Amino acid sequence: MKPAIEIMRERAAAVVREMLARVPAGSIRAAFAGGSVGRGEVWSSPRNGTLEIFSDIDLYVVVADDADAALVRRAAASVAAALPAADAGTRFRRGADIGVYRLDDLLAQPVRPGTVDLAENHLWLFGDRDVAARLATAPSRPMERSEALYLLENRAWDLLDVPLEETAATTAKVMLDVLAAHLIAEGRFVPTYERRRAAAEREEVRLVSSAAREAVDAAERFRRGEIIDMVAVDALAHVTEAWCVLGGVILFGGEGVADPVAILAQRCGRGNRVANYREFVQSRHRRGASALGAALSGLRFTALSPRAALRTHAVVRGLIESQRLRPDTVAFHSSYVARLASRVSPQETTLDRRVRAAMKASA
Repeated sequence: MKPAIEIMRERAAAVVREMLARVPAGSIRAAFAGGSVGRGEVWSSPRNGTLEIFSDIDLYVVVADDADAALVRRAAASVAAALPAADAGTRFRRGADIGVYRLDDLLAQPVRPGTVDLAENHLWLFGDRDVAARLATAPSRPMERSEALYLLENRAWDLLDVPLEETAATTAKVMLDVLAAHLIAEGRFVPTYERRRAAAEREEVRLVSSAAREAVDAAERFRRGEIIDMVAVDALAHVTEAWCVLGGVILFGGEGVADPVAILAQRCGRGNRVANYREFVQSRHRRGASALGAALSGLRFTALSPRAALRTHAVVRGLIESQRLRPDTVAFHSSYVARLASRVSPQETTLDRRVRAAMKASA
């Protein structure tokens, strides 16, 4: 059986070939993979004669200056949706996350856990290698501490409705990212699991709880192939605990668990009605709504930032389930999210699915 990293490199190359076949010639200037494929950190496990791969493909597609970026994005969405979940003794538990950028937009992207080492660690797949050179010479910027909260909010989503057979691996990955969030907040984040583990061992991570530390240790042993019962770990509770602790430090400068309602209000721009209105209108207009239609409907969605409200839905669910929040204290958020998700993706059958679909539509 081929190594998982080789399988994923071939899968990434196949995605790019399919995209090139679906767009006009010359539309794509360059394409490369970052993330776990770029770093060679693909997470996999053999099970009953099948190799299960839990990593996804983070693909960066840079369009030509005169290309129709919207057309390329539609092609990317259709290719990602059609990507097979199994092939020749391999089951892929994650798909492809395909970002489509103009070069200036890519160079202006904020420094995030998945992009901090992009110039150094990537898999080149197609096109103009000058793009890589531009990445390498782009001005270096520090990672904002708020990226810790984005990471936790995204990992809370990973835990919602996860299939039973993926629970252990997902839990382990989430716990390792809880440690990463703490390191981001302390200004000590480094790429790769091994380097983060070493950083945590050299100097104690100050605000991580003893229970979370034990769960991170279990996740690290699970990643190395030991038989560990990760299903017993309440990862969502650890995520929401870290979100409350780090939210207090990052947003309000204190230490210890801050009021989660205050953190939520701050994260969602509560009361910033002009900025929230503009965000909604721009998002709807990008999705093809008329300028007048977007402007009129936006008047109902000024209370919170649409993207932030959708993104924090999973964290809010976790806070309520762990009894850190009473539902009535976050009614301003829950009612807004329900209205927005029903407006953007009414075809979905559950609130969680409507919110997921609305997040994709608002990206």
